Parts: sequence; structure tokens; C-alpha cells
Amino acid sequence: MKAAKLREMTDYDIDTKLDEARRELFNLRFQISAGQLENTHRLKELRKDLARILTVREERTLTSQEKALLNEKRLAKKKEEAPVKKKETKTKTKAKSKTVAKSKTKVQSKAEKPVKKASAAKAKKSTKAATTKKQTKKPTKKAEDK
Repeated sequence: MKAAKLREMTDYDIDTKLDEARRELFNLRFQISAGQLENTHRLKELRKDLARILTVREERTLTSQEKALLNEKRLAKKKEEAPVKKKETKTKTKAKSKTVAKSKTKVQSKAEKPVKKASAAKAKKSTKAATTKKQTKKPTKKAEDK
């Protein structure tokens, strides 16, 4: 149900719609718990309708001064949000380019690291081989001397 139609209704009609919507929402929740609800989208629609009904009902209880203040606040928010959205898109593209650049450097550094690790591993193997050769030579020389 649209808010324009709700605004055209009388207070009594709005209250009856509110009661109907609350009852239907209760029944839908009961059907969900029983596993019988087929149209789950109806819950979302009903919650939104309830919010619209309550909003229209609240608007009617406000005084004219309060309505004027609300309208001013809404207009101010709209003016503030429009330029902010443009700035956010610019910053998002900058952030994306930074993350792409970072990911490229990470890929490059990851590619370089295994090469360094491999050369370090070779150096360790060669030093281990040299130490084992020296150890094996020493006992043989001692054995020959005796």
C-alpha cells in the first residue's frame, strides 16, 4: 500500500489497516514456525506496510511546527547527501587503485621471495656438505696417523 493512499484515509481506516497488518504479520510468523509459509516475500512487504501506516499515523499527530521542522531536516539531508555521494565515488576509485597497486607489489615480492629462499637453501646445503666432508676427513686422517 502506498503512503499517498494512506494519507487520503481517515484515522479510523488507518487504525483498522494497522490492526489487520499486525494480525496478518502474526499469522505469517506462525506459518513460518510451522513450515507452511510458501510466499516468504510477503513478510518483507508487510513489515514495510506496517512502517508506512505507523509513519502516516505519526505524521497526523504532529503539530504544524513539528511538520515544518521535519521537512527542513529532510531537505537539509538531501542537500548534504548529494555532494557526499560524488566524493565517495572518487575516494573509492582511489582506494581501488591503491589496493590494485599493493596487490601487484605483493605478487612481485612473493615471486622474488621463493628465489631468495631457494638460494638460501642451496647455501645451507653447501655449508652442511662442506662440514660433513671435513668431519669425515678428520677421522680418516687420524686413523691413518695411528
